[in-house]
Formats: sequence, C-alpha cells, structure tokens
Amino acid sequence: MARRGNFLQRLRRSESGNVMYVTAGLLLPIMATIGAGVDLGQAYMAKSRLQQACDAGVLAGRKSMAEGTFDTEAQTAARNMFNFNYPAGIYDSTNISFTPTQRGPTEVTGTATARVNTIIMDMFGKENFPLTVNCTAKLEISNTDIMFVLDVTGSMGGTNSGDSVNKITALKTETMAFYDTIMAAEIGDAQIRMG
Repeated sequence: MARRGNFLQRLRRSESGNVMYVTAGLLLPIMATIGAGVDLGQAYMAKSRLQQACDAGVLAGRKSMAEGTFDTEAQTAARNMFNFNYPAGIYDSTNISFTPTQRGPTEVTGTATARVNTIIMDMFGKENFPLTVNCTAKLEISNTDIMFVLDVTGSMGGTNSGDSVNKITALKTETMAFYDTIMAAEIGDAQIRMG
C-alpha cells in the first residue's frame, strides 16, 4: 500500500510531460485559428473576385444599352460578362447569383451573391461564408465647353451658286441644328456651355 502512495505522490509532484498536456489542450484552439485564417483568406479572395465580376457585368450591360433601354440583349451581355469573370465552382462557391437592373436612363446597378464553402472551419460548425456585393455603372458625359467662331462679315451676305439662301442664313440654320443635336444628346448631370 505504501508503494502505491509513493507512486501517486511522485506522479503529483512530477513536472515532466506537462508540455505534452499543454500542447494537447491547445491543439484545438490552434487548429481553429489556422482554419479561420485559411477559410477567411479564401472568402476574402472570393469576395474580391465577386466584386470584380459584378463591376464587369454592369459595365457590359451599360455598354450594351441601346437608346437608354436595358433590354434582354443588354441583360444577357451583363450576365455573360459576370459568368465569365466568376465561373461556377470558383473558390468552391455555390448559390451564385447576379441580378442587374436599370436605374434611370443612364445607370445600371447589380447585386451578386455567393456562398463559399469552408475547408477547415467545417469541423467547427461553420460550413460556409455568405457573400454579397453591389455594383453600379453610370454613363456620365463630362462637362463640355463649345465655342463657335462664325464669320459674320459682309461677305456672308452673298449666295453661292446653286444655293437658294445666302451664306449667313445657311450659317444660322446649321448652327441651330448643331445646337439642337448637342442638347438632345445631353444626359445626366453634364453641363454643356456654348459661346
């Protein structure tokens, strides 16, 4: 009996082997930390790629808009560009969706979603990361200054052979036609100044 008591006392006082128990106790938190780093890194790369694909999709859709209408052809162009940039299964993604919509005569917006499956965090109950991004493409005509330099000297009072009106009347007509064309093309917040 005394031998058993001595053995238990020696076992209680012994410090050899403590590193093994501490390491074993920390193994689970270490695995969780490594898993979070790996899975969050993959989710970050997937979200970055999803944002790029969403941006490319709405840009392609905006470029394909004819006469300010986001028709079926423009929607198809937007979805094709998105699918090209974020193909199915990339980064182990599932439930991938992209919804482009028209907002006003010059703007296309989009929302893209995906779920990225985890590799290591699945063991700890985190099966996937849901991702959502928004994007916008808008046609903006830059501010423009147009200056006309017109000849209004006496020589403009004459008429060219074969013309029915004199030069100054033709100049006024063409200047107003140019003005009407430019102002009809003005879309959005652009400021066009003429002088």
